[in-house]
Amino acid sequence: GNKVEVLYFDNSDANFFSYFLFLFNPFVSIKIIKKIIFIKPEVILLHNFFFQITPFVFWIAKILNVKIVHTIHNFRFICANGILFRNDKPCKLCVTKKFPISGVLYKCYRDSAIATLANFLVFRVYSILSTFSIKNNKGTKAVGRS
Repeated sequence: GNKVEVLYFDNSDANFFSYFLFLFNPFVSIKIIKKIIFIKPEVILLHNFFFQITPFVFWIAKILNVKIVHTIHNFRFICANGILFRNDKPCKLCVTKKFPISGVLYKCYRDSAIATLANFLVFRVYSILSTFSIKNNKGTKAVGRS
């Protein structure tokens, strides 16, 4: 069998200060780097990176030459609340927008315009940096969306 190590972060542990680290959280990144260096995994199984881990985890994996398998459980890449619903109705206002202002206006993430804006900025900045289509040093894609 394979040995599995778990590194778990819970957003309920987050505080107001956490919102200022939404693009890059050095404290969480250091924990991830230490764990990778200590256990030397062949692959990282990632289920969610927002918002404490941040998409910087993909760059950490690339730098340390570790593959990532990212299971996407919601629509957070294209919708601030992640479920494409608002007021109990389907909503696709932000799906095709480069800067989806509707989500900010409707406070779709945690009923907060600021938190929603932070959410969009994370995905926009890391998309501009091509984070979601980076390849590891062996030439295989780290994540499926490009």
